[in-house]
Amino acid sequence: MSMDNNSGGCLSPLLTLLIAVFGGIAFLFTTGQPTTSGTMIESTLAMPTYTIVLAPQQGTPSAAQGQQMTAVLDQRLAEFTRVGLVARVQQNTLDASTSAWTIIFSMPPTTDINALLGHLITPGVVELVDLSSLSSADATALLQQQIGTTYPTLLSDADFLAAAVTPDGAERLAAFNAQNGFVAVGLVLDGVVLSVPFLLGLEQPIPSMILSGFTDALQLQNLTSAINSDSLPFPLVIVSMS
Repeated sequence: MSMDNNSGGCLSPLLTLLIAVFGGIAFLFTTGQPTTSGTMIESTLAMPTYTIVLAPQQGTPSAAQGQQMTAVLDQRLAEFTRVGLVARVQQNTLDASTSAWTIIFSMPPTTDINALLGHLITPGVVELVDLSSLSSADATALLQQQIGTTYPTLLSDADFLAAAVTPDGAERLAAFNAQNGFVAVGLVLDGVVLSVPFLLGLEQPIPSMILSGFTDALQLQNLTSAINSDSLPFPLVIVSMS
């Protein structure tokens, strides 16, 4: 998802909410240690350092795909560093001969390494889908469920920006909101429903979204890092960790 600050003026309440949810979430993940310029200051406490080797789950990326995936990994590592889940990244390099990435980073001992890596290697495709055909109860029952492509897409991954949506996406969402009453939509990450916001149909196309359904902070951080980075062309697997 590319960065673009021109998201249109008609959706300022939505953009304010998205900024609050996706931009202000760092507070949940700070470890209580001071930060400067978005990077954690070195602590006197020993922090474990990991060397991770990643490879595509299947296939061989082209040179362009390899560069793209390296950039996405850089973006996600930077986001994890910003919120204190990672202390410092020493290396993120691609060996073109083996199509494998070697990543070296240190992290606070309180960070769950397995959960963090799980969020690092998934495609990170974010969508908003139309659940207006369902009752509120049935829509809410989809939380944490894999739905694939069952429901129409309102906003695709390309429509999401760091803390807003593209002007075209905002226009489509406003039109949908203006034409509907109180209906549910699904905030989906890699096919799994993470939240079921409700849009309140108004004469003026200004949606009011109620975000709910997140069960843990790290899951919400996963969504945040996906929105703040591009998506991977295909998932990675962990070859080794030391």
